[in-house]
Amino acid sequence: MGEQPRTQSAGFERSLAGRPDVAFRDAYLARIGLTTADVSRSDLDDQEILERVTRAQLATIPFENLTIHNRCIVDVGPVAIEHKIIDGRRGGICYELNGLMARGLQSLGFDVLLIGAAVARDHGTFGPALGHMVAAVTSGDRHWLADNGFGGSSVLTPISAQQIHTPIDITTSTGRYRTDGTAYRLDEFSDIAHWQSTSPEARFTASIVCSITDDTHRITMSRGRSEPFTLTRTDLVSGRRHSRTITDDAVCAVLDDLFGISLEIPPVVARFR
Repeated sequence: MGEQPRTQSAGFERSLAGRPDVAFRDAYLARIGLTTADVSRSDLDDQEILERVTRAQLATIPFENLTIHNRCIVDVGPVAIEHKIIDGRRGGICYELNGLMARGLQSLGFDVLLIGAAVARDHGTFGPALGHMVAAVTSGDRHWLADNGFGGSSVLTPISAQQIHTPIDITTSTGRYRTDGTAYRLDEFSDIAHWQSTSPEARFTASIVCSITDDTHRITMSRGRSEPFTLTRTDLVSGRRHSRTITDDAVCAVLDDLFGISLEIPPVVARFR
């Protein structure tokens, strides 16, 4: 069956090194609008802590690929992720968002493994291996699959210990993927992150997307090549969607107001061919 899945002792902690745990924990919680009191283990069950953290991150840190269209390669290094999302108050794609969340949960005392996944395409096949990344979170004998980096949707579902190392099919409101049952170091996603940032075949290079989700709505601003920006608000209960066009002169104000992203000029869909 090939090599056994790697575990945390095989370098996972080293792959998330950066600020000391306490300093990073406080910076991470502040970025997602929480305090240590909000996630106190003496007051909350582990499931409640996870729900608070994942929900808070989803509502404050956008899923976005703007830097890719500014010809920047997604850097999966923990310090780079911290600098971009916490210090720079930006968002990112799955490797960045779930990489940050994994490190944040580690700083709160959870054990976390990064698990690879492949994203389902429209015609039923799957995209490249490691095309997505999720987190397997453990506390004692309880385990969860957590994902805050799949197009503005979120997953937090209890799993068994065996399921961590077994492929799992996950369907969300923004698509479907299959985990590969293998734990990886963060740096092992570097090559696919480079491909996602540069290849005309990657799903992130064809259009611009920026999305943020609270308890009731998902707000997404997107733009395809030769198209105007569209702002879509989706009601998470009813599924109703309302879309409107955003003119170029209003784009930066919308990014700042709704997503907390400060840009001087509107982003442009880059050409990767």
